[in-house]
Amino acid sequence: MPRLMSMSMLMIYMNCYRVIDNGADAVQLQTDLLSLTDWSSEHFMKFYTNKCKHLVMTKKKRFMHTNNLSRSQVADVSIEKDLGVHFSSTLSWNNHILS
Repeated sequence: MPRLMSMSMLMIYMNCYRVIDNGADAVQLQTDLLSLTDWSSEHFMKFYTNKCKHLVMTKKKRFMHTNNLSRSQVADVSIEKDLGVHFSSTLSWNNHILS
């Protein structure tokens, strides 16, 4: 019988997004995150949850909810730099222009 090899791989970069209009949408996003957690376990890959962030971009009233990935709460941020572009929760470009 072949010997099973234990593997650990690093996922370098990934974005996950969903339009949240109501509570059902927020639940679906959490379901998607749980599916990603299951997928990463099946493929011996690990999410570094301390590097994961949750950014809500809207000009409307924010629908409050929390997200969990690999049993850890994803940190809420108001500004995030992605591929050199600063994105703001208020959809303002000021931080990007000033940096």
